[in-house]
Amino acid sequence: MNKTNKEINIIIGADLVPTKVNTDLFEKGEIYNIIDDNILNNITSSNFFCFNLETPLIKNINPIEKNGPALYAKEETINGIRKLNPKLIFLGNNHILDQNYDGLSNTEKILQDNNIPFIGVGNNIDEARENYIYSINNYKIGFYNCTEHEFSLATLNTPGANLFNPEYTYEDIKKLKSKCNKVIMIYHGGKEQYRYPSPELKIRCEKMIDSGADIVICQHSHCIGSMENYHGKTIIFGQGNFIFRKLDNEYWNNGLLINLKIDIYNNDMKIEYIPIISTNNGIRAANSDEHKKIMNDFFKRSKDIENKEFLEKEYKIMCDNTYNNYISNFLGKKFIFRVLNKITNGKFYKHYYRKDSLLAMLNYIECETHREVLIQSLKNRIYDINERSK
Repeated sequence: MNKTNKEINIIIGADLVPTKVNTDLFEKGEIYNIIDDNILNNITSSNFFCFNLETPLIKNINPIEKNGPALYAKEETINGIRKLNPKLIFLGNNHILDQNYDGLSNTEKILQDNNIPFIGVGNNIDEARENYIYSINNYKIGFYNCTEHEFSLATLNTPGANLFNPEYTYEDIKKLKSKCNKVIMIYHGGKEQYRYPSPELKIRCEKMIDSGADIVICQHSHCIGSMENYHGKTIIFGQGNFIFRKLDNEYWNNGLLINLKIDIYNNDMKIEYIPIISTNNGIRAANSDEHKKIMNDFFKRSKDIENKEFLEKEYKIMCDNTYNNYISNFLGKKFIFRVLNKITNGKFYKHYYRKDSLLAMLNYIECETHREVLIQSLKNRIYDINERSK
């Protein structure tokens, strides 16, 4: 701790996944070849460093059935992860069950063997809801981690990640706040490669603040998003990646480290943003021009979302642009559909369903009872397919 101002430094990274370009470096523990000295010095000199590990660490590949990629990293990559000296790792994300229950249990064992605490997962939903409290000089900082519905969730009797659920998440935050000076909420959700919150996500995160969180950080979007000041507290809608070299585009190529500077005597918290740039092997600090542009864009977007009409307009535009992708999955990605969509300049999917069919789909998804039945019906069909294939 800084003896002059009694300040704690907590640095929070977003999504980390060792990939082809740096797996060997992680396995060898050569973290200095993945992260430049500037960023590495910031991390190692902090009191508390934490991040989201968006992949199981495995011995053998054993992917689950799911929509989307099933991520994994070799268990030996812990050698590089350990060199970062993390004080806490978040596992409550949409990929932690990608390699089945064995992948999760192996990840937990490796972290335990290396004395690295983690939250956001458990053998059942009650365990997955457990928090973590960092205490220094009787000053307590609580961490809570949850994720949205995908293919990684714990249930009453099966392992997995902690689901965001309004029936208990807000109450969990309230209970944690009653024991802590500060609460840091890590929410793994939001639309990927979209820089603004949905109207519902904004309300959800504001409710987390109302429940006692002092800062809410949304990860998962793989891009730097925007920020809201709400009742004197901060909500960050999109932190970008930490170390996750997968795509080369405007979204994936930069991210933010969040440095929380907490004065434990005045109970005051300040936020410093550290822009990072993706490299061939990992990340580096943004230079002065990059830093200026990244932060100017971030604060401009943050100003924009103060306007409710702007937020709703942008969200409608994004949804309209992604409509074809959703509908093509509902129809099945058949060659003839793709050809017809190309011939019609992308209009086929938008005109395939009649209005009455769209109204029925909307009703089945929007109505709680219909949605519950639809979900179980789909699970039944998947089970039947698997049984027939045996």
